[in-house]
Amino acid sequence: MPRLLPPVASSADYYRIRHNDTSAWTPAINAIVTRHNLPESQAVRFPDGENPVFALGTSHVLKLVPSIWATIASREFETLAFLATHIHVPAPRFVASGGLEDWHYVVSTRVEGEPLHRIWGKLAQDERLAITVKFGRILAALHALPPGELNPGGIIWREFCVSSFSNWTNRRDFPRLLPALQADGPRYLAANGAIVAGASRALLHGDLAPENLHVRQTDGKWEIAGVIDFGNAMRGDRWFDLTAPSILLQPGDRRIVHALVDGYAEGSSLNIAAIRPSLMVGTLIHPMGDLPECLALIPGGPKCSTWDEVAELFWPD
Repeated sequence: MPRLLPPVASSADYYRIRHNDTSAWTPAINAIVTRHNLPESQAVRFPDGENPVFALGTSHVLKLVPSIWATIASREFETLAFLATHIHVPAPRFVASGGLEDWHYVVSTRVEGEPLHRIWGKLAQDERLAITVKFGRILAALHALPPGELNPGGIIWREFCVSSFSNWTNRRDFPRLLPALQADGPRYLAANGAIVAGASRALLHGDLAPENLHVRQTDGKWEIAGVIDFGNAMRGDRWFDLTAPSILLQPGDRRIVHALVDGYAEGSSLNIAAIRPSLMVGTLIHPMGDLPECLALIPGGPKCSTWDEVAELFWPD
C-alpha cells in the first residue's frame, strides 16, 4: 500500500519536502477528514508557517508535523484543549489530534480575519497604536490564566534557560553576528540571565510574532479575532512573550513599544528600563528568532557593539 505522507528521518528530509504543493498532501488530508468525520471541503495551503497547515473550508484548520518534532503537535493540542475553557483568550478550538504513519496532526477550528502583518502597512498610526494596546491586553489575559498542571511539551523553564545560556554560541545565527556582539553575548547573559531563569512561570504562547495574531475589521475598527499557532507554547518568564511583537511590529518605535507595554499593564505603571534586560535576554535565547535579521530592522542596529546598546534601541524609554 502506498504511503500517504513522505518519510522524514531528518531535518534535511523535512526541509526538502515541506513546501510540496497541496496535491502531495491530499491523500493524507482526505484520510484525516474521513477519520474524524470532518465536513468535506477543499483544502487550501496557508503560505505562512514552519509546518504544512491547511484550511479545510471556512471552518477547520489542519496542521501536519513530522515525528522528529512531535513536541510541536503535543504543545499545540495540549494548549488549545486548555484554552477551550477560557473564552476571554480568543484562540482556535481544539477538534482532534492523532498520528498518521510517522506524522502527527492537529485539527482546530479556523479563526476569522487575517494575520496582523498583512494589514499592518495599510493602517494609520492611530490604528496601529490602538491594535497594539489590544495586543498587549491579549498577552496579559493569556499570562493571567492559572495553568494548573498544564506544562506544554514538558519543558522546564529554568533548564531551558540554563541550556540556552550555555549553548548560546552554538546558535545557528551566531556566525552572522559582529565579533563584538559574539563576544558580548555570554557576558550579557551572565549579568542578566538569572532573573529570567528564576522568574515566575506564566503560560506562554512562545512565538507571538504578528503573523500569529489574526485581526478583523468591525464597524470600521480593527479588532483582535484570535491568537493562532501554539506549537511553541510553554511555561516561563512572561516577558519572553513580549519580545517578538515589541521588536517586529515597528522596530525601535517608542510609541509602539509603550502602547504594547501599556496595554499589557492595563493602567499599572511599568518601567521600560526595568524590564529591558529581561526582554533582551528573552530575545537572545529565543529559538525562533534570528538576531542578525532583528538587528537589520532598526537604524544603527547592525553597528552596535554591545547588547546593552541593542536593548536601548529596541526598547526606548
